[in-house]
Amino acid sequence: MEFLARAVDLGYGYVKYSKGHLSASGDLPCDAFPSTAPQSYGHNDVDGGVMRGLDVVPVEIDGQTYHVGPQSLVAAPGLFSRMLDDSYFTSPQYLALFRGALHYMGLPGRQVDSMVVGLPVKQYRDPAVIAHVQRQFSGTHVLPRRSMSLPERHVGITSVRVVPQTVGALVAQSQAVGAADRVQHETNLTIDVGYGTLQWMLSQGTTAVPARCGCTMGGVSVLLQTMISSVDPSLTADPHMLDRFDKGLMDPAFVVKVDGKCIDMAPFRSRMRAVLGEHVATMMRSVGRTSDVDNIFLCGGGAPRYLSLIQEAFPNRAVHAAAPAVSRFANLRGFQVLSELRCRLVPA
Repeated sequence: MEFLARAVDLGYGYVKYSKGHLSASGDLPCDAFPSTAPQSYGHNDVDGGVMRGLDVVPVEIDGQTYHVGPQSLVAAPGLFSRMLDDSYFTSPQYLALFRGALHYMGLPGRQVDSMVVGLPVKQYRDPAVIAHVQRQFSGTHVLPRRSMSLPERHVGITSVRVVPQTVGALVAQSQAVGAADRVQHETNLTIDVGYGTLQWMLSQGTTAVPARCGCTMGGVSVLLQTMISSVDPSLTADPHMLDRFDKGLMDPAFVVKVDGKCIDMAPFRSRMRAVLGEHVATMMRSVGRTSDVDNIFLCGGGAPRYLSLIQEAFPNRAVHAAAPAVSRFANLRGFQVLSELRCRLVPA
């Protein structure tokens, strides 16, 4: 291919990024790292400082250095907390995470012709946020480097397109089940369960019906915070503890400890359904009548936790859920489809 197209999905929990183009069989090389960017305190040279051996890179934004990468949680100080509010999308950390993704993409050249990124439904309704993201991500970026002794490298991004995250999911999931042509003429409900939010988009084809779209803070993090608060309210923003409870919910063999004491996760697993059910009820009130819904698509890292509840909400209807192993990359896959399509439609 003569063009270079890439995509990034900067969620509250993880940054997902493409590392190449879609293959003829539909496979997409991609990867992810946590959406955490702890500040560096005087150790900018990762190979020569205290971060030696950690898989992180230093990213400088407005004179402040942030550690970004697969082991950024390990690099975080003890009182560090994730950004789980609206300020995340206009923060310097958001830009640092994007530049970290550019580094880990292993870009073969100095120019990206097309970049597609997504925003949650709520933020996409704010033109100022869309404009800010486009402005921040367009143009030339200085890539992070592990050591100050390495040469500085720049990458230019020609075109940045911002879309609702749920559009990426709709594109990817409809293709996965062989319904890409059919959905263009039908009513579709796309549900994306991320780390921070549960969001949904009802659309005629790919055109959203705003009054029947929305989101709640019903993602994985809220579920985890509810559970942790019953053990110790002071730990609800602790990313290390959130990660520990997340593993404990998904893997019964994983031992969760707080203050050196083992926590029985069985009661939390049984209560999880009630907590999630409240968010599904909010979604159903927003969607309203369901008789006109032709297709239901479910994806996101937290989708497996919601699947049975969504199936109960739509009895006798097929819920097209992404496979658990690739569910969190569904938005990204759709973004990559749109990014490559843009390159083909817009001559160089």
